Amino acid sequence: FGPHAPMAEMQARYIAATFSGKVARPFDTTLEKGVSKLKAHREASPFNSYDPMPDFCEDLADELSISPGFLTAILNPRKYLFGPLYNCSYRTNPDVDGPEL
Repeated sequence: FGPHAPMAEMQARYIAATFSGKVARPFDTTLEKGVSKLKAHREASPFNSYDPMPDFCEDLADELSISPGFLTAILNPRKYLFGPLYNCSYRTNPDVDGPEL
């Protein structure tokens, strides 16, 4: 799991989707590229340990097809465009997650 609750939730959702067959398992070369990219980022500076977390959440949300669309983000800027990253920001697809809270 990642360093923050949003990252841990997104990773858990991705793993569950992979095990259930909703998302195809990534190729080993894809995994190796991701690990290499993260290692290079972290080795560049001791302050880089948490920087990529929002990007990783976005990548996982895109793979799960749960990212808020452009119109949704524009109509709800406080929730989707500003402020910290929350797990609930990705609970926007009623077909996947049930009714929005």
